[in-house]
Amino acid sequence: MRWRGIAATLMGERVLTHGLIVAGGTVVAGGLGVARQSLISYHLKPADFDGALALVTLMTLIGLPASGFTLLMARQTSRDLAFGQSAPSAKVLRRGNRVLLVAGIALAAGLLLATAPNRG
Repeated sequence: MRWRGIAATLMGERVLTHGLIVAGGTVVAGGLGVARQSLISYHLKPADFDGALALVTLMTLIGLPASGFTLLMARQTSRDLAFGQSAPSAKVLRRGNRVLLVAGIALAAGLLLATAPNRG
């Protein structure tokens, strides 16, 4: 009897379903990461592999704050929608996305210019 109550709660809140989606996505992402590392290490020389690994690490470090911001805004938007208020969080989310996009483009352009070979 007790298990039925717990199962009904888990299914009613979709905790189990969403947990399985997150777990499956994590496993797939890990597998793709291993496949990427295998392909990179197979096709590149050791000196080039170091550069590629540094680039992947840089992209990961840049992506972490954006992921954190996205999770924070998703949580706030969900709470606002639960209370019937979606305008404030949606406005902040739109502005935040614009700022992150412009900052990412500026950073990419700066890195591209900084790593361009000198031809002179």
